[in-house]
Amino acid sequence: FFFQAEDGIRDIGVTGVQTCALPIFQDGITGYVSFVGIAQAMLQKGWAQRARRLVEHAIALAPTYEPAHLLLSNIQLQAGDPLAALRTLTEFIARHPDSAGACQQIALILHRLGHRSQARRMGERAVALLRASAAEESALRMEELLAAM
Repeated sequence: FFFQAEDGIRDIGVTGVQTCALPIFQDGITGYVSFVGIAQAMLQKGWAQRARRLVEHAIALAPTYEPAHLLLSNIQLQAGDPLAALRTLTEFIARHPDSAGACQQIALILHRLGHRSQARRMGERAVALLRASAAEESALRMEELLAAM
């Protein structure tokens, strides 16, 4: 994939697929949000390594953008590396402790790794954050997951 920027066409190292040009007007919001969306589509097509490179580029552009870190963690999980996925999110949450999405995903990974009490505590933190942000439906779903743990 090639991305069209103000300075022309820029190759970010994703090769082996049909070339296309997408309008990316800046490396700000439009750029990194688009990169994460494209990386998600690549992952769904089974192009995990290409998706990983693109989402890592998005993280370099916008290190505080939670969806990029969640997607990188998901890519790592799908690659069979739950410890790397956990590390990605714990590093993110250390800088952004109010990230409900990261708390949710950390809880699920911890549960998968057999750390039930830690998973429950992180899940409860996610519920509290979701409720604080008026995301009651998501909080209820997380409570259901916690009850099943």
